[in-house]
Amino acid sequence: MLSAATINNAKAFAIDNQYGSIAAGKVANLLLLNSNPLQSVAAYNDIEYVILHGSAFERATFHIDALEKSE
Repeated sequence: MLSAATINNAKAFAIDNQYGSIAAGKVANLLLLNSNPLQSVAAYNDIEYVILHGSAFERATFHIDALEKSE
């Protein structure tokens, strides 16, 4: 099921050589969850870290209050 939002999506856009799975040489864009999304979709509200291009950020970094303070 997760493949629909990961590797299959990357294949559909012909970018699976860089995105869509975890492998050496691919772009590291990940969500680290505290819960298992295979057990409940509510896991997507339980994000611990967001990894963008290999850099980890706490979820709170992207909260609207944090974004307003950085402007």
